[in-house]
Amino acid sequence: MRDERCFPIARRDDRATYLKSQKINYNARISPFIRVNDSHDAIEIRQDGRQKHGRPISLSLTEASRTALSTVTTAEFPHLYALREALADLRFLEINPKAARSTNDRFEDRILKPDASNLAAVLAHLKSETATDMRPEGVLSDIAADLSSLIPSVCRLEVSNDVGQRQFSFSLGFADSLILVRASFLTGRSGYSRC
Repeated sequence: MRDERCFPIARRDDRATYLKSQKINYNARISPFIRVNDSHDAIEIRQDGRQKHGRPISLSLTEASRTALSTVTTAEFPHLYALREALADLRFLEINPKAARSTNDRFEDRILKPDASNLAAVLAHLKSETATDMRPEGVLSDIAADLSSLIPSVCRLEVSNDVGQRQFSFSLGFADSLILVRASFLTGRSGYSRC
């Protein structure tokens, strides 16, 4: 371990547009929560919160077997503990194309799984939550527009609800009337047809 840092974001450096409407207290006088000391031989973890003005905890850089943040296991360090919990909740997508193309049960989880095996159910949920009279497809039209920046011929994304089978599936529509439908659940092969 050579370096580890955690410090409050200054107002001038905060680029989170979704927080602009919130009243955030930017206190410029707060010291870094984690930093390398001046002699570059230890990492200092500063206690934060009310009445926490003691000496920082010091961890040797040469003997460190893990990160300083990973040593924070209690709410004694509220900001660092919240950061550690937020990082623990991160999930990485390892999309499996065959699984992503499969149909989904209507009662499938609405949070995207790492392999995207419930993609059709998630898209159906997004459509149901965002559809209006003016925009019957909801955010699916926005997703199709974003896809078209990668694949210019994409013009629509549709979700199908097979009530009889209690399944969701999805298809992509292209400008040249080609439609890629979801794969057959058994074979995993993409089918296509012309409009």
